[in-house]
Amino acid sequence: FVVISILMAAVVYDFYITKIPNYLIVIGYVMGMCLLIYQMGWYGIFVFLGRALWPIVLFYVLYLMRSLGAGDIKLMSVVSVFFSLEDTSIILILSFLTGAICAFIRMKRTNQLYFRLRNLKDYAQKCYLQGRLLPYETAIISDSYLHFSIFILLGFVLSLGWEVFY
Repeated sequence: FVVISILMAAVVYDFYITKIPNYLIVIGYVMGMCLLIYQMGWYGIFVFLGRALWPIVLFYVLYLMRSLGAGDIKLMSVVSVFFSLEDTSIILILSFLTGAICAFIRMKRTNQLYFRLRNLKDYAQKCYLQGRLLPYETAIISDSYLHFSIFILLGFVLSLGWEVFY
């Protein structure tokens, strides 16, 4: 209940102000840490730190490329505090998969698929030639912004179904 409440609130904030407020992240962290301390004693603090940090470290590159917002990464970190590495991985894989499907459909619908693929190829060439990771900049198209928080919520909901079948 805690996780879905935080995810739903994050989606609402993301759609209305295009940001996920830090106080929502802090609430998630505090509740997750309290749960882990209750379950594991003081050792839960170390479990909390490990679970909270791995999504931030893993997705930091996407943040540097400006492909993923800091709020989305922090939201994934909050989700990871409540679940094992395996369960969190399933949630995140389903999140990225649903996001990719939605982005593909949107690009096909707006006839931007070729433009976007060409832009990605040009970006990869620039990074290769300069020998470093650059911010991924593209023409701002009003219909191109995806609120990734909704896909984290979808990944979570789909993972519940995944657990039922496996």
